Amino acid sequence: PYKSFIRTLLIAFVALGFGAAATFIPPKWWERWSLWIFLAALALQLMLIPFGVSKGGNTNWLEIPGTGGQTIQPSEFLKLATALVLAKVLSGKFLDVNDWRAVLLWAGIPSLLAMGAVMVGADMGTMLIFVAIVVGALWMAGIPSRWLGYLGVLGVGVLVFLISVSPSRIRRVIEFIPGYG
Repeated sequence: PYKSFIRTLLIAFVALGFGAAATFIPPKWWERWSLWIFLAALALQLMLIPFGVSKGGNTNWLEIPGTGGQTIQPSEFLKLATALVLAKVLSGKFLDVNDWRAVLLWAGIPSLLAMGAVMVGADMGTMLIFVAIVVGALWMAGIPSRWLGYLGVLGVGVLVFLISVSPSRIRRVIEFIPGYG
């Protein structure tokens, strides 16, 4: 009866081990390799197109060959990689965070690539986490606050569009509204 709990606990301990080990890697290493880590994670995420496994209405899992059906979610790697690449470009001395064109180029392109790759699997919940990562990185970089307002308005429009084109998302929203579910 404890199989599920023990499995989750084991995964948590392994993750803590990896997290502890990552703290011993010098920050310069992360900075130096952030773009390559991002590109590798993006490629892994795009492997969902030919090899994705569907669960719960989303195609956002890859089966690990030779493991008897174990799967990974590539977007988890892409989350870390996106945070790393945004940290690198937004903290760089060459980028003026008050120049919207430069921010759009250096932060917008990798952000849109990551979010677009996640939407290949139709996983809007994970895409919203990416939005939070991007907004958090932009805020920490010190972009003008009115830009966050513009992004918020644009984001709500995109969110409404993405919900309106998917019957399962519409159903989920209706079920969430008290008195309608």
